[in-house]
Amino acid sequence: MRWGMLLGANSWRHATSVLAFDDSLWQKRWNALGVEKQGLSAMLDDIETHQKGQVAASRAAAPPTITVDDEFGDFATVDVLEPKPDELGDFVGAFDALAASAKPLPPPMMLALTKDTFRSKFIHTHTLLKPLLRYLSSPPHHILSEFSSVASPLLRSQAKLFHLLSPFLSPTIQPMNNYNVLVLSLHSMMDQFDTSLLSAFDIADGKGDKAVMKEAAESSWELWDGTGDWEMGKVWAEKREIFYQHGWKPLDNITCIHLLPPCGKHILISPLLIRNDWLDFTPMDKFMSQILKAISEHGSHAIRIFPPPAQVLITFADQIANEVVGEYITPLLERAREVSTVMFLQATAACSRVSWKMVDTMMLATEQRKDSEITRTKAEDVMYVPPTFLAMLQLTFYSYHMFEVNMDKYLNEEVEYLKLVFETICKNWDHQTSAKSSDATTNSTPHFLSSHNPAQVK
Repeated sequence: MRWGMLLGANSWRHATSVLAFDDSLWQKRWNALGVEKQGLSAMLDDIETHQKGQVAASRAAAPPTITVDDEFGDFATVDVLEPKPDELGDFVGAFDALAASAKPLPPPMMLALTKDTFRSKFIHTHTLLKPLLRYLSSPPHHILSEFSSVASPLLRSQAKLFHLLSPFLSPTIQPMNNYNVLVLSLHSMMDQFDTSLLSAFDIADGKGDKAVMKEAAESSWELWDGTGDWEMGKVWAEKREIFYQHGWKPLDNITCIHLLPPCGKHILISPLLIRNDWLDFTPMDKFMSQILKAISEHGSHAIRIFPPPAQVLITFADQIANEVVGEYITPLLERAREVSTVMFLQATAACSRVSWKMVDTMMLATEQRKDSEITRTKAEDVMYVPPTFLAMLQLTFYSYHMFEVNMDKYLNEEVEYLKLVFETICKNWDHQTSAKSSDATTNSTPHFLSSHNPAQVK
């Protein structure tokens, strides 16, 4: 009975040991940290280096110890578990039970094989991060000062430390029983830190200090959880002066003169004149030159300062297209539609051609950085993306596109215009055909067959 219980306990321990060393179970926790995906391995090395430095400093600061002779003689340095063979004499079996109770160390080759397993990597990361959780119980204004002692005090390093701790305190890992309380303190501290980064970025923007702006932007991007708009990129774009310039007159692109029938002499004031409108896009060319200048100047700065995944240039150009260019084009097309369908079609095509220069300007701005992650397709999406394509890809990044609102009207008017042209052509054909048939009937001489000839019938 006793042997059966011992065998059952050993089997349970063996199964538990096998389960604990199953690497697939540890892979989920390791992937939840996002160390490799987010490139945070260097941050772990930084934390480990600082912790070793603190241990070395504490040992150096400890008072010196005095060696005391305990009078054990040769037994002072003896290894009880692994004594030298020549010192055991005839008492070899005396240490069998003690040696059996000691846990054998795995061979060096086995240690090398298990060093890079998910289990070993997670345990190593857990060992480094868990001591840092005690700082989250401190007041918020003390947490940053405490964190600066466990990692590099640079803004980017502090942001990466917050980035590491955020998934560490997730329900998947649950490093401590009160992790849900600690994560609230962490998020509160992250919001406070992000606010300080935004303030530092704003001050550096006023001074034109691109280095500080870049460091603050990269640090803030590390803290962003991917939900909603990224605050720093949004605030930067909204402060550009291009959004606050007024005085543009889009209706000046439609030139109006009056013609005096029948000679066509230009007279400005007369109730008997015939009004004639046509398009002159000289004002829009001047307007677009200011738009392209803003995209070139500010877009180049955005490419150099902000992290490529943030796609701030795309967001900035999309906002210009919708809020500035779109507001300029809308009244122009509405007025052209009131004049005639032909003018509306011409104005839509002309606006599209002139505004499309934004794409080329955006691509020139991306040359400031090789890893901009902005393709020409993304730049063209700012101008127009078909609704069916948006539905297929389920895109939510671009909520509104400049030509998307005008394209339906353009296509409808184009269809109606083509119908009118085709109907006119068909009516002209019918008229020409009927005219030819009537002429042929009038000028033709009747020819009778023998059966219909009255003389032959008689």
